[in-house]
Amino acid sequence: MDKILAKQIEGVVDTTSAQVIEGEKSFSDPLHVFNMQDRNFAGMRIDGLFIYWLRDFQRLDDVGNIRMGMDPKTGAFALQKFTKQWENITL
Repeated sequence: MDKILAKQIEGVVDTTSAQVIEGEKSFSDPLHVFNMQDRNFAGMRIDGLFIYWLRDFQRLDDVGNIRMGMDPKTGAFALQKFTKQWENITL
Protein backbone atom coordinates (compact mmCIF):
# COMPACT_ATOMS: atom_id res chain seq x y z
CA MET A 1 0.00 0.00 0.00
CA ASP A 2 1.32 3.46 -0.89
CA LYS A 3 1.74 6.05 1.83
CA ILE A 4 -0.49 9.11 1.67
CA LEU A 5 1.43 12.34 2.22
CA ALA A 6 -0.11 14.40 5.04
CA LYS A 7 -0.06 17.61 3.03
CA GLN A 8 -2.35 15.94 0.48
CA ILE A 9 -5.18 15.66 3.02
CA GLU A 10 -7.22 18.77 3.80
CA GLY A 11 -7.20 19.72 7.49
CA VAL A 12 -4.42 17.36 8.65
CA VAL A 13 -2.53 20.14 10.41
CA ASP A 14 -4.68 21.99 12.93
CA THR A 15 -3.44 25.58 13.05
CA THR A 16 -5.95 26.86 15.60
CA SER A 17 -5.42 24.65 18.68
CA ALA A 18 -2.53 23.28 20.73
CA GLN A 19 -1.05 19.99 19.56
CA VAL A 20 1.39 17.39 20.85
CA ILE A 21 3.35 15.45 18.25
CA GLU A 22 5.15 12.46 19.73
CA GLY A 23 8.14 10.58 18.44
CA GLU A 24 11.64 11.49 17.34
CA LYS A 25 11.85 13.85 14.37
CA SER A 26 14.85 14.18 12.06
CA PHE A 27 15.41 17.09 9.70
CA SER A 28 17.78 17.05 6.74
CA ASP A 29 17.29 20.78 6.11
CA PRO A 30 17.34 23.80 8.45
CA LEU A 31 14.31 24.42 10.65
CA HIS A 32 12.78 27.92 10.72
CA VAL A 33 10.70 29.24 13.62
CA PHE A 34 8.96 32.49 12.72
CA ASN A 35 8.91 35.31 15.27
CA MET A 36 5.50 36.86 15.85
CA GLN A 37 6.51 39.17 18.72
CA ASP A 38 9.78 41.10 18.18
CA ARG A 39 10.10 42.95 14.88
CA ASN A 40 13.91 43.13 15.29
CA PHE A 41 14.26 39.48 14.30
CA ALA A 42 12.48 37.42 11.62
CA GLY A 43 12.86 34.34 13.79
CA MET A 44 15.11 31.43 14.71
CA ARG A 45 16.86 28.95 12.47
CA ILE A 46 18.34 25.67 13.62
CA ASP A 47 21.07 24.77 11.19
CA GLY A 48 23.91 22.33 11.83
CA LEU A 49 25.38 22.94 15.29
CA PHE A 50 23.91 26.44 15.69
CA ILE A 51 20.67 28.10 16.68
CA TYR A 52 20.47 31.47 14.93
CA TRP A 53 18.34 34.53 15.71
CA LEU A 54 18.06 36.21 12.31
CA ARG A 55 16.86 39.49 10.87
CA ASP A 56 16.46 37.77 7.47
CA PHE A 57 16.24 33.99 6.98
CA GLN A 58 18.23 34.21 3.73
CA ARG A 59 21.30 35.88 5.30
CA LEU A 60 23.07 34.03 8.12
CA ASP A 61 26.11 36.32 8.06
CA ASP A 62 24.27 39.63 8.48
CA VAL A 63 25.19 42.42 10.91
CA GLY A 64 23.30 42.04 14.19
CA ASN A 65 22.45 38.34 13.84
CA ILE A 66 23.12 36.18 16.89
CA ARG A 67 23.95 32.49 17.10
CA MET A 68 24.58 29.94 19.83
CA GLY A 69 26.44 26.68 19.35
CA MET A 70 29.85 25.09 18.89
CA ASP A 71 32.45 27.60 17.67
CA PRO A 72 34.21 26.00 14.68
CA LYS A 73 37.46 27.84 15.56
CA THR A 74 37.74 26.60 19.14
CA GLY A 75 35.33 23.67 19.47
CA ALA A 76 33.88 25.38 22.55
CA PHE A 77 30.26 26.33 23.17
CA ALA A 78 29.76 30.01 22.28
CA LEU A 79 27.22 32.81 22.03
CA GLN A 80 28.20 34.98 19.07
CA LYS A 81 27.08 38.13 17.25
CA PHE A 82 27.88 38.97 13.63
CA THR A 83 29.58 42.32 13.02
CA LYS A 84 32.14 41.91 10.23
CA GLN A 85 32.60 38.31 11.33
CA TRP A 86 31.20 36.06 14.07
CA GLU A 87 32.51 37.31 17.44
CA ASN A 88 31.95 35.88 20.91
CA ILE A 89 29.60 37.76 23.22
CA THR A 90 30.72 38.01 26.84
CA LEU A 91 27.89 38.01 29.35
